[in-house]
Amino acid sequence: MGCARGLVNLGLAVALMAGGSGVGAAPPEPLVVTRLPDPDSNYVPPPPESAGAVRRTDDADQNASIDRAMEDFGRAVGQAGLAIRQNLESRCRESIPADVPAEQRYTWQARCSYQRY
Repeated sequence: MGCARGLVNLGLAVALMAGGSGVGAAPPEPLVVTRLPDPDSNYVPPPPESAGAVRRTDDADQNASIDRAMEDFGRAVGQAGLAIRQNLESRCRESIPADVPAEQRYTWQARCSYQRY
Protein backbone atom coordinates (compact mmCIF):
# COMPACT_ATOMS: atom_id res chain seq x y z
CA MET A 1 0.00 0.00 0.00
CA GLY A 2 2.83 2.40 0.89
CA CYS A 3 4.65 1.63 -2.35
CA ALA A 4 1.52 2.30 -4.42
CA ARG A 5 0.97 5.64 -2.65
CA GLY A 6 4.61 6.59 -3.35
CA LEU A 7 4.20 5.74 -7.03
CA VAL A 8 1.00 7.80 -7.23
CA ASN A 9 2.72 10.78 -5.60
CA LEU A 10 5.66 10.40 -7.97
CA GLY A 11 3.33 10.26 -10.95
CA LEU A 12 1.51 13.40 -9.81
CA ALA A 13 4.80 15.24 -9.34
CA VAL A 14 5.98 14.29 -12.83
CA ALA A 15 2.61 15.29 -14.32
CA LEU A 16 2.72 18.69 -12.61
CA MET A 17 6.27 19.35 -13.77
CA ALA A 18 5.53 18.28 -17.33
CA GLY A 19 2.22 20.15 -17.46
CA GLY A 20 3.76 23.51 -16.62
CA SER A 21 6.51 23.29 -19.20
CA GLY A 22 4.12 23.57 -22.16
CA VAL A 23 3.09 27.11 -21.27
CA GLY A 24 5.17 29.65 -23.18
CA ALA A 25 6.12 33.09 -22.06
CA ALA A 26 4.27 36.12 -23.35
CA PRO A 27 6.04 38.14 -26.03
CA PRO A 28 8.34 40.82 -24.59
CA GLU A 29 6.92 44.28 -24.17
CA PRO A 30 8.66 47.17 -25.93
CA LEU A 31 10.99 49.25 -23.82
CA VAL A 32 9.64 52.76 -23.30
CA VAL A 33 12.17 55.42 -22.26
CA THR A 34 10.74 58.62 -20.84
CA ARG A 35 12.99 61.61 -20.35
CA LEU A 36 12.31 63.07 -16.91
CA PRO A 37 12.46 66.80 -16.21
CA ASP A 38 15.52 68.21 -14.51
CA PRO A 39 14.99 67.93 -10.71
CA ASP A 40 16.80 71.23 -10.00
CA SER A 41 15.88 73.91 -12.47
CA ASN A 42 18.42 76.35 -10.96
CA TYR A 43 21.40 74.01 -11.44
CA VAL A 44 23.96 75.29 -13.90
CA PRO A 45 26.50 72.64 -14.91
CA PRO A 46 30.15 73.69 -14.80
CA PRO A 47 31.82 74.42 -18.11
CA PRO A 48 33.67 71.44 -19.59
CA GLU A 49 37.42 71.47 -19.17
CA SER A 50 39.33 71.84 -22.37
CA ALA A 51 42.01 69.29 -23.19
CA GLY A 52 44.76 71.91 -23.34
CA ALA A 53 43.85 73.66 -20.09
CA VAL A 54 46.67 73.97 -17.57
CA ARG A 55 45.84 73.68 -13.90
CA ARG A 56 46.92 76.43 -11.62
CA THR A 57 49.87 75.75 -9.34
CA ASP A 58 47.75 76.73 -6.33
CA ASP A 59 45.69 73.55 -6.80
CA ALA A 60 48.86 71.45 -6.66
CA ASP A 61 49.98 73.17 -3.46
CA GLN A 62 46.54 72.71 -1.90
CA ASN A 63 46.45 69.04 -2.89
CA ALA A 64 49.91 68.52 -1.41
CA SER A 65 48.85 70.09 1.89
CA ILE A 66 45.68 67.96 1.96
CA ASP A 67 47.74 64.84 1.26
CA ARG A 68 50.18 65.77 4.01
CA ALA A 69 47.30 66.39 6.45
CA MET A 70 45.75 63.02 5.59
CA GLU A 71 49.08 61.26 6.13
CA ASP A 72 49.52 63.01 9.49
CA PHE A 73 45.99 62.04 10.51
CA GLY A 74 46.58 58.41 9.51
CA ARG A 75 49.84 58.37 11.43
CA ALA A 76 48.14 59.81 14.54
CA VAL A 77 45.36 57.22 14.37
CA GLY A 78 47.92 54.44 13.96
CA GLN A 79 49.95 55.69 16.93
CA ALA A 80 46.81 55.93 19.09
CA GLY A 81 45.85 52.35 18.16
CA LEU A 82 49.35 51.15 18.98
CA ALA A 83 49.27 52.95 22.35
CA ILE A 84 45.91 51.35 23.21
CA ARG A 85 47.19 47.90 22.23
CA GLN A 86 50.40 48.33 24.27
CA ASN A 87 48.41 49.53 27.27
CA LEU A 88 46.13 46.50 27.07
CA GLU A 89 49.08 44.14 26.69
CA SER A 90 50.86 45.64 29.71
CA ARG A 91 47.71 45.32 31.85
CA CYS A 92 47.26 41.72 30.72
CA ARG A 93 50.86 40.80 31.53
CA GLU A 94 50.22 41.64 35.17
CA SER A 95 48.38 38.94 37.04
CA ILE A 96 45.21 39.89 38.83
CA PRO A 97 45.31 39.76 42.66
CA ALA A 98 43.34 36.98 44.36
CA ASP A 99 41.30 39.31 46.60
CA VAL A 100 39.51 41.25 43.84
CA PRO A 101 35.75 40.87 43.39
CA ALA A 102 34.51 38.28 40.92
CA GLU A 103 33.18 40.98 38.58
CA GLN A 104 36.66 42.49 38.12
CA ARG A 105 38.18 39.02 37.68
CA TYR A 106 35.68 38.16 34.92
CA THR A 107 36.33 41.49 33.21
CA TRP A 108 40.09 40.87 33.28
CA GLN A 109 39.65 37.34 31.96
CA ALA A 110 37.37 38.51 29.14
CA ARG A 111 39.80 41.23 28.15
CA CYS A 112 43.02 39.25 28.45
CA SER A 113 42.20 35.62 27.74
CA TYR A 114 43.29 35.85 24.08
CA GLN A 115 46.16 38.26 24.74
CA ARG A 116 48.16 35.79 26.78
CA TYR A 117 48.59 33.21 24.02
